[in-house]
Amino acid sequence: MADQENWIRDELTTEQRTAELGLTIDPGFVHHRKIATVLGPDLMKHADAAIGRLPDLPDYQRRVRIDHIYVEALLKLCAH
Repeated sequence: MADQENWIRDELTTEQRTAELGLTIDPGFVHHRKIATVLGPDLMKHADAAIGRLPDLPDYQRRVRIDHIYVEALLKLCAH
């Protein structure tokens, strides 16, 4: 058990252990309805506006861009 508790000190440098980590969400795990519920109607207006500004894209690219918009909106809320 002690080996498991100290692995971070043994395996990582001081710089690695103290690095500032940012929030991330893989866009492949986006659940639009859940994110919309968390954001609420006021913040969803911003996501909707960003989606409305997307250029004409093939459907598969548009879906990926929309996933990224939802991720960005949720991460901004979490950071706030």
